[in-house]
Amino acid sequence: MAESDASMSPKPNFLLITTDQQRFDTIRSHGATHMRTPHLDDLVRRGISFRAAEATCPMCVPSRASIMSGRSALSDGHPWMDMGAPLTIDPEQSLPAILGRAGYHTQAVGKMHFWPLRARYGFDHMRLPHDYMRARRRWQAGPDSLRHGLGQNEVMPCLASVDQNETITAWTVDETIDFLETRDDTAPFFCWTSFTKPHPPFDPPEPYYSMYKHVDIPDVVNGDWVKDHPNKIAHIYDERTHPRDAYSPELTRDIRKAYYGLISEIDFQLGRLFGRMNEMGFQENTWIIFTTDHGEMLGDHGGFGKGVAHSQACRIPFIVLPPWHTPEHWDGLECQTPVMLEDIAPTILQLAGCEVPKNVDGINLLDVADGKHDRRMVDGCWGNGELADQHWITDGRWRYVFTTNGGVEHFFDEASDPLDIHNLAHDTSVSADLNRLRDELHRRRRASNHPVATEKGWASHGEGLPYAGEERANNLGLHTWNFPKDVLH
Repeated sequence: MAESDASMSPKPNFLLITTDQQRFDTIRSHGATHMRTPHLDDLVRRGISFRAAEATCPMCVPSRASIMSGRSALSDGHPWMDMGAPLTIDPEQSLPAILGRAGYHTQAVGKMHFWPLRARYGFDHMRLPHDYMRARRRWQAGPDSLRHGLGQNEVMPCLASVDQNETITAWTVDETIDFLETRDDTAPFFCWTSFTKPHPPFDPPEPYYSMYKHVDIPDVVNGDWVKDHPNKIAHIYDERTHPRDAYSPELTRDIRKAYYGLISEIDFQLGRLFGRMNEMGFQENTWIIFTTDHGEMLGDHGGFGKGVAHSQACRIPFIVLPPWHTPEHWDGLECQTPVMLEDIAPTILQLAGCEVPKNVDGINLLDVADGKHDRRMVDGCWGNGELADQHWITDGRWRYVFTTNGGVEHFFDEASDPLDIHNLAHDTSVSADLNRLRDELHRRRRASNHPVATEKGWASHGEGLPYAGEERANNLGLHTWNFPKDVLH
């Protein structure tokens, strides 16, 4: 096949690119002027940026399930992290399964976080982080990328134990290019390229480890609500791993710089992928979607990790790059209407000419970009109990949060306060907007028969008790590459 003939099929191709744990404020052209992200900047220049994108359950497994099914974690009954259970989706109705029946060649590269490890959930084939480790051992390529000994939830900054050409980030791009060069070229393709970074450990290789050494980066922020919050909600997930005040300001800055280095490594590696795609002519008929599964607190409000309702954990980068022949009015478009990961499946299926399952929660992203859903609200939740620990809703400007432990409310104006510093829950000047979002979230929970919403209002539990997790559990993510789950970073 001539390299200019990207596909013999008139149907569009789809490349879904996801990172793991990337904050919304980490793309230079979106205002993060300390960042070096030239290739993401190019996507922004030529594509559609959804600036109010949301992870409705900011944890790896539920977010990935939502991408596969188009349904929210709450709809599927798993608003928490469970690595040892199958995804609660119908493998016959998953995004790749439906595309496969429509004639698509479907491929997964990188972290899927499915269980069992090799369950395909509709993909024709998968190349997982375990395959990266196995290949390095098979060819005796030197130490693996876990050689430094840091666990999968540790945030201590560290230099990678492998060269920049041998990291799992570089491997993910290598495998994606290999798929593009060896796929069935008589069929359109859907490829999900899933990077494991910038999820901890924060271990970029050189030159990325030193890239931000002399760069003036943003300081951490602390909300006016943090010290009085009875539940220490800003680190409800990683309280055992990252207790408050464990890191000095100097060390925290080094942590943040290592995190930014991992993002730049991904961006620079994407340059290789996009270059090869251009050589093969894919720009003519390929949709590219770039996003992540959730964000990262990164020291803000005293915590690290995710699994909380604040913008650092929930708001995510989300860019759609259409093929060259699509309408020019989308070039460089910024959309402030909220979107979510659940929108990916129905968007791709409609573009592919497939029927969208009736039970999806998502909608077509292009309809949002064209202003057909300009008053949309997106809600989310996270928790392990009958009453999820947090429920929230956003309209793209205002964020309302209800925490069941202690019955605490937060309300933020993210137009002027994008990092959720000032709690306006008791500010009478914004009570109309607060009531509007609170009432809508309560209506939605009542409609789904969730026990958090009663006829009289919200149901809470506890008296502002500290997080009652497994206090003595090892939450550092310490393991070797032999660990039989897809969490190798």
